[in-house]
Amino acid sequence: MIRYHVPYWTSSIMSEVSDQLSVNPFQSHEQLAKSTTEQFKDHFGYGEIGYQYFLSSATAALEVMALALEIGAGDEVIMPSFTHVSTANAFARRGAVLKFADIEMETLNLDPASVERQLSQRTKAIVPIHYGGIPVDLEAFQAIADIGRCVVLEDASHGIGANYNGKALGLHGEMGCLSFHQTKNLTAGGSGGCLFLNSPELNQRVETIISHGTNRMAFLRGEIPKYEWCSLGSEYEMPLYQLLFLNRAVAKMEWITKRRVKLWNLYLNSLRSLTEKGLSFSSRSSENGHIFYLLLPGGVDRKAFMGSLLEEGIETSTHYTPLHTTAMGIQYGRGPNRLYNTETVSERIVRLPLHHLLTEGELEHVVSKIIDYFK
Repeated sequence: MIRYHVPYWTSSIMSEVSDQLSVNPFQSHEQLAKSTTEQFKDHFGYGEIGYQYFLSSATAALEVMALALEIGAGDEVIMPSFTHVSTANAFARRGAVLKFADIEMETLNLDPASVERQLSQRTKAIVPIHYGGIPVDLEAFQAIADIGRCVVLEDASHGIGANYNGKALGLHGEMGCLSFHQTKNLTAGGSGGCLFLNSPELNQRVETIISHGTNRMAFLRGEIPKYEWCSLGSEYEMPLYQLLFLNRAVAKMEWITKRRVKLWNLYLNSLRSLTEKGLSFSSRSSENGHIFYLLLPGGVDRKAFMGSLLEEGIETSTHYTPLHTTAMGIQYGRGPNRLYNTETVSERIVRLPLHHLLTEGELEHVVSKIIDYFK
């Protein structure tokens, strides 16, 4: 079976993590986090990190963003409907109105023109995702945010190892996040995420939020005689095991990214001829090879297509159900009743196997079976 995805891990990483936990299962989270941040700064445009927090998930990072910005009832947050539910949950939980905007067919990223139509005096934030590691037009979104006097929050869950104008995804907005879930290019032992920000004022809020809403960190630095509850917060820090795993795995980020980008380009070059049959792909190259997808021609039975590949031992996957069509999206969301591009993509998208263990021979087998199907 050619798997759709295989998480990155090695026996040496597992051994190193196990050895470290055996020596000291309660070592300092702060020191390990600092060491891991320094490793990030050596890779793919992360040198401009202001503050980085390693959290239990990208979902947690989005929730911290909402708390730090004091999102509340009546505030509006613009985001794609074509995204994971975590993007929406973080802000809906704070009472925000979700304004769903459409995506571009060329990249499956949030469409700036659609966002601009959703802008209002109540808009507090714009939350684009970088679908498949392909950057959104961050300059366009920042210009819209300036007009609306709101902020850009990057959901860069797909974006590890990718950059925009030489600067890593997640570092461009007011705040940004990465995911280290096992479905991503790099994992922190199965789950995990991180939060980026630059503002010292926001950092003070974030530090309090992830310390259960207390000023414990200021106490530990000797800045105050005791600590107390001073804001809403929770337990968001990445567990030690996950942080140790990530600390060891991040050294392979460049190799993983180059390998996946090579495979991504092999797919593109091998399948390009099928555009004559009505198939389409991203119009821009992936920065990190996170996802390679096909958009099937109208009228093609997706279930039958995926079933034929499965019979040949090839796993494939669809992707998001548009949030604006779900019961919770209808309850918490506003916007057009139809988001044409979003709905079209959701019905036609098929994601192909892509991971660091995929061989070029396996990729050629996948390509040959797709070509055979459309003969």
